[in-house]
Amino acid sequence: MQKRAIVNYLAPQFQDRENLNLTLTALYDDSRNVNTFTSRRLEGAVQLGQRFSRAFSAQYRLVFRRVSTSDVKILEGLIPLFSQAVRVGFAGSSLIYDHRDDPINATRGYYASVDVSLATKGLASQTEFGRLLGRNSSYYRVGRDVVLSRNTTFGYIGNYGNTDIPLPERFFAGGATSHRAFPENQAGPRDLVTGFPIGGRALLFNQTEIRFPFIGNNLGGVIFHDAGNVYSGLRDISFRFKQRNDQDFDYMVHAVGFGVRYRTPIGPVRLDFAYGINSPAFVGYKGSITDLINNPPKPGDQAPQRISHFQFHFSLGQAF
Repeated sequence: MQKRAIVNYLAPQFQDRENLNLTLTALYDDSRNVNTFTSRRLEGAVQLGQRFSRAFSAQYRLVFRRVSTSDVKILEGLIPLFSQAVRVGFAGSSLIYDHRDDPINATRGYYASVDVSLATKGLASQTEFGRLLGRNSSYYRVGRDVVLSRNTTFGYIGNYGNTDIPLPERFFAGGATSHRAFPENQAGPRDLVTGFPIGGRALLFNQTEIRFPFIGNNLGGVIFHDAGNVYSGLRDISFRFKQRNDQDFDYMVHAVGFGVRYRTPIGPVRLDFAYGINSPAFVGYKGSITDLINNPPKPGDQAPQRISHFQFHFSLGQAF
C-alpha cells in the first residue's frame, strides 16, 4: 500500500536562539492511499520554526516536490488534465496556538492552527494555486471524568493562471481522523463512470465527542457525531442533509457512533464504530480494482452503489 523513506535534519536552537529551530527534510513516497490512483512523490523542504510563547508558535517553509500518478481510474478525458507528472514549488506558513493540557490525550484547553501556502512559477512550480487549511479544537471537563471535545476543520484550494490542480494536490478525506462515515479518503466528489473519488477544492468537517470511563482505569468509551464533506469548490459548501441524486456529492454527510479507547504509555489505541445516517449513493464500476487496471471501464460496466452505512476504524491516538 505504501513505501516511504524520509530523512530529517533538525537544529533545535538555530543560530544559538532558543526560540528558533530549523528543519531540513527529504522524502520519497510511493502509495495507494486513494483508490483512484497511485502517486509517487519526491520532495525536499526547509522549515524555520519560531516560538513566541509557550502556547504560540509559527512555521515558515519552502517546499519543492515532483508528483506523478499512475493506474488512474477516472474518465479518459480527465486523465491528461489531472495525472501528468508535475513539479510543485510553494512557500507556506503556519500559525499554531496550543493551550491543551496534553497534546496526545487532551482533557481541557483549546487548539487553533491556520496554514497558508502558495504554489507559484516564481518558485519553479508548473502549477499555480493557493491553499488554506484551518483547525479549531476545544476540550471541556463535564464533571470529574467526562470530557466534551469538539473539532472544526475548514480548507480551500484555489488555482490561478491557466493551470489546474493535479489529483495528488486536491483534498482527499474521510476515515479515522477526519470523517468516520467514510472509508479512508472516500469522501467528496467522484468520477461519474468509475465511481472513484477525484478529490475536491474545499472541505468542512465538524466532530463532537463525549469521552468517559468505560471499564476499569485503562478502557474508556466515546460517543461521537461527525458532520461534513469534501466539496467540489468553495461555493459548493452546503449544510444540506439530503443527497439530490447519485451525481450529487456536495452535501453534508452525518455519522454517529461509539468507540473505545485503551490507554497505553504512548497514547490511546482507538476502535470506532460509525453509522452513516445519509451516506452517499453513486454509480460505480462493478468489477475488481485489478480488472479495472487491465480493462478500462465502459459505461455498460456501471452499477448503482452506496457507501456502507456501517464503518469500522482502528487507529492510534484520539481522533483530534
